[in-house]
Amino acid sequence: MKNIPIWQYDESKHPGEDFDIEAEIYDDKVRKFRDIRKENEELLSILNLQPDQIVLEIGAGTGEFALAAAKQCLKAIAVDTSFGMLKLAENKARSMNIENIEFIQSGFLTYDCKEPVDVAVSLMSLHYLPDFWKQIALFRFSKMTKKGATLLIKDSVYSFDIANYVEFFNCGLSRMASSVGTDSADWAASHIKEEHSTLNWIMEGMIKRAGFRIEKYDYMLGMYATYLCTKVP
Repeated sequence: MKNIPIWQYDESKHPGEDFDIEAEIYDDKVRKFRDIRKENEELLSILNLQPDQIVLEIGAGTGEFALAAAKQCLKAIAVDTSFGMLKLAENKARSMNIENIEFIQSGFLTYDCKEPVDVAVSLMSLHYLPDFWKQIALFRFSKMTKKGATLLIKDSVYSFDIANYVEFFNCGLSRMASSVGTDSADWAASHIKEEHSTLNWIMEGMIKRAGFRIEKYDYMLGMYATYLCTKVP
């Protein structure tokens, strides 16, 4: 990645996690409480990708979504700050004989797009940035996309009544520990404590301020959100 100014947020230093170290076990950890294949099928159904489109995903991780998207579009660009994650994603691409995908080690605040893309995607990655830098990331998405392009965001966004945050988190983590195990619940607790989930009304405002119109949204379990957006003039 290119050098960053001394004042810029260093997104390669993930709070609470070292993805280079965890790359090999990351998929197994996530599968304990998420059906990634089903999620990707649902997201691709929403996007309705076309064979001539270029798709950009920032925060691509181990490449699960980007690889699935590459099967439906002209080209997929998978961007992530973690060398370990990208290496694993590249190995998957080779094993699946997928060649229309490019892997780039960079991030929301550092990636320079060579040409505007048709579709931009961020899945469970924006919450690694504090809100100010989320807004910058969304502005940069706007610059990297064509007029009328689609932006898809799925992330940790709080829509519950924050007056009851203690009960909400305690009950949620207790249910998670009972259903998928204490290790996953501890991972979720670390996320709540150390990462940067935002509030639904803040996220909606940042998306609109960056020049996107929210076409559809879905708030799930009080903690997650999906936004389907269109870039407007």
